[in-house]
Amino acid sequence: MFSDFALLASYYNFSHEYILQMPHSHFLAYIKQCHVKELKKSEEGREYLDKARRYMNPRKDADLSAIRAITGYTTSKTGGGDN
Repeated sequence: MFSDFALLASYYNFSHEYILQMPHSHFLAYIKQCHVKELKKSEEGREYLDKARRYMNPRKDADLSAIRAITGYTTSKTGGGDN
């Protein structure tokens, strides 16, 4: 927790008193932004953020054309029982 205080103090020049007085939701938002800025400084950090973004925002619908291309599945109808 004190390392988070130091991080906020160094990034935003906040005093410790100001940090203690801010709402908890603001504190968490500032901490998140500081950590994101730190991760963006390295290639590994940017890869981690990309993976985390994909994990947190999964696709809602399947890409059926991609699935069909991989599996060979087609939508053509076969003849029914009426001959």
